[in-house]
Amino acid sequence: MSADPNNWRYFRNAYPSAVISNNAVPNSSSYIPIASLTSTNGTALGSGSYPVPTGLVNIPPPNISSGVIPLPTTASTTTIPNPFNRGFINSYNLTFEQQYKQFILQIGYVGAYDVRPLVNMNINASPPGKGAAGGLLSTSLGKVYTGTINSLTPFKNSSYNSMQTKVTRLVSNGSSFGFVWTWSKALDYESNEELNSLSFPYPTYWQKNYGPASFDRGQNFEIYGVFQLPFGKGQRWVTSGVGNQIPRGMAGEYSDQLYDRCALHRDRCVWPVERKWIDPDG
Repeated sequence: MSADPNNWRYFRNAYPSAVISNNAVPNSSSYIPIASLTSTNGTALGSGSYPVPTGLVNIPPPNISSGVIPLPTTASTTTIPNPFNRGFINSYNLTFEQQYKQFILQIGYVGAYDVRPLVNMNINASPPGKGAAGGLLSTSLGKVYTGTINSLTPFKNSSYNSMQTKVTRLVSNGSSFGFVWTWSKALDYESNEELNSLSFPYPTYWQKNYGPASFDRGQNFEIYGVFQLPFGKGQRWVTSGVGNQIPRGMAGEYSDQLYDRCALHRDRCVWPVERKWIDPDG
């Protein structure tokens, strides 16, 4: 069992909060100056002379006597629940291995169960057709919050279950090749935790979020090989002289991977192939 490392990692992104003012082009109807010569929206700005007020009008500060500043109804923010019920991950595996002559056979179960993984949830979600006025916070607090208010919330569970098999054929001189097949299923409510968001944040529809993860790979096939080069001492060629020292002990590795991307659209499965040569010496 291990703790979820991401529960607090991205919380720093929400602090300090930034208030962004998007002022339009000066002298237009949507431009809001610090001090207006005619009115608060500056619609009558133009040529001619205007009286200028003395100084700037003070903006009334928020009341901080209670230790809490109410969020403006048009502001957006990200917060965390209080108390914060941190989640954890249970990991399981069981593998059997058997050698038969020059073959090594492996089959095993590998799984993980994530309890209360972190999700990015809109806590002012509203039912269909209700708009901002029907949001959870708007109805409970009696104010219409039009901004996006999210919470990084430990939420329900996610799981990964797989059967992993491997067949290795041993060859002379330290070489080998093999085949790996993994059959797996990854299920969650929201993939990539707080880097994504719940598609259905209203509580009535929470269960609609549950399904194959965006990174789910139903099947993964891989063929690999490790080849000991037939040069140098004890090998077939270049067993003496300077050439004996150059390639001595060198080996190469090759793998060919094929996996499906059927997580979200089972009717549009594709099977990309990844090939790579691996240098054992990096």
